[in-house]
Amino acid sequence: MDKIKVLVIDKQTYYRAGVCQALSGQDDLELSDCDPGDNPIGLIETSAHDVVLLDIDLPPFSGLTLGREIARRCPATKVIMLTPAKPNDEELFEVVKVGAVAYLSKNTTPEDLAQTIKRVGVGKVAVKTEWMLLRIPAKVGCLPHQHQNQGRVLGKSGPGVAKACSLNSSSVAAPTESWVSTLPPR
Repeated sequence: MDKIKVLVIDKQTYYRAGVCQALSGQDDLELSDCDPGDNPIGLIETSAHDVVLLDIDLPPFSGLTLGREIARRCPATKVIMLTPAKPNDEELFEVVKVGAVAYLSKNTTPEDLAQTIKRVGVGKVAVKTEWMLLRIPAKVGCLPHQHQNQGRVLGKSGPGVAKACSLNSSSVAAPTESWVSTLPPR
């Protein structure tokens, strides 16, 4: 299997080096790092990175702005947004809107970080499905032409949808994850 090419973009040199060092024992990852001021888009375009670990808080622009640009110009590159603390729902909604396929707190363990990178590297979405089922419909709402049964499940967690539809919870989780992975970035 080919190695997953990972680029760490963060304003702090020490943090970038620490992430690369913490993941250096992962034989299936090829790691590099970049300061946000060093033309990260150009580096991604020329080096064809599979996954980018992107700090949400980048001066002089935001990680959300850079994430949106990565999604537009390098659609094959998957973005994992790194947040300094547990993000609030509004931040998470913005992370999903720009096309990030995962988010992690910067204080995550190296094991969780490696697992998320590998999941994303093979095309999976790592944004928690339950969060999306609970928050996004509440933010977007039900359109007038939607069937009234859809209104029964909007805003419910995976198990809540399963219960409302008399289904096994795994029957809801797999199609939801599949559907989320097809959403285009905004």
